[in-house]
Amino acid sequence: MDFIKKHLEKFLLAGVLLMLIGVAGLLAWKVEKLSEFVKAGLSGPVRKAPLKPTLTDTYSKAIAGFTNPAPWRISLADPFRTAPEIFQQMPEKTSPEKPTPRPAQPFKLSTITRKPFRYVFKSYNKPGENFAIGDSISRRTFFVDKVGDKIWSQSAPVYDTGFVVTKFDKKDVLVENPHTHVTHLQDESELTIQRGTEPPLVLPLNHIIEEREPEAVLTCTTDNQNQPVRKNQSVLCGGRIYNVVDITLKQVIIVDEQTKEKLTISKE
Repeated sequence: MDFIKKHLEKFLLAGVLLMLIGVAGLLAWKVEKLSEFVKAGLSGPVRKAPLKPTLTDTYSKAIAGFTNPAPWRISLADPFRTAPEIFQQMPEKTSPEKPTPRPAQPFKLSTITRKPFRYVFKSYNKPGENFAIGDSISRRTFFVDKVGDKIWSQSAPVYDTGFVVTKFDKKDVLVENPHTHVTHLQDESELTIQRGTEPPLVLPLNHIIEEREPEAVLTCTTDNQNQPVRKNQSVLCGGRIYNVVDITLKQVIIVDEQTKEKLTISKE
């Protein structure tokens, strides 16, 4: 212990000296490396071979593509599939075409007539039963037992006219022969029929009556097509639908289904 205490200062000085020597060596090594780096920068890099020039057209086109990108075309078959349109620009949007205005008078009135009623009172048994009613369209005859029964065919094929016999009037009229001037009684009996809430119809025996509602033939001015119509029917002309609200013997009244405009068509 006495020895260490006597020589402690020497040991400390020796340690400090060694540390200084190490620091000096480290600084010298760093200075040498820095000198080599500076010399390399001043003299320039050593090139083994000369550089070849590179064309920049491809890069210029790429930069121009980023600046003005090509428009994309939408596929009509698949709207979710798009493809770039490089050589053709998209056409400019045009305003939608305005619909063709409807002519002031879409129809011309050709004729208004009353068609013969399809059912004819043909015969009966006295005093007023077993009525025979003929159908001029289906060429069949309906037999009705008594007043209050409906006019229909129970045999196959079953057919219901919708009419019911509501009344029978026995009428005998004295008629004179114009050639012989002889008078005789002629049966002019009448059978009244009705369908639903419609007004009743009177059928004279063996006489053909006319339909209650007249039928009109309208000519569309757009395509010159003739179309027969009746009241409460619809008719098409020029892409528009018109509802027939009334028909008289002189005119037809229709209403535009889209605009609700009422038009009166009279015969020229």
